[in-house]
Amino acid sequence: MEIIWTEYALDSLKDIFDYIKKDSIQSAKKFASEILNFSETFSSFPYKYPVCQELESESIYYRSAVYKSRYRIIYKIAQDTIYILDVFHTSRNPTDIIKLKEFDI
Repeated sequence: MEIIWTEYALDSLKDIFDYIKKDSIQSAKKFASEILNFSETFSSFPYKYPVCQELESESIYYRSAVYKSRYRIIYKIAQDTIYILDVFHTSRNPTDIIKLKEFDI
């Protein structure tokens, strides 16, 4: 399966990168590399992670993977493609992320 990071998800990743970079550029680079590598594992087992109950709807099933107990990646499977929709700190509630509902993938 192909993995595509949406522009919104990449912007979220950049915001996290910039925040970590304030303390250490090395840590920020390591984080970005590791989370991108982690997301690549979705192609082997796309249904490994559960449906995100907080964002469940009748027609769209978002999935949620937690990276190192701190960051949550929300993604959607559409045919042979996995769309990474957002990445955020686990302290945030996914229902606060209204932008996800605007994706028409």
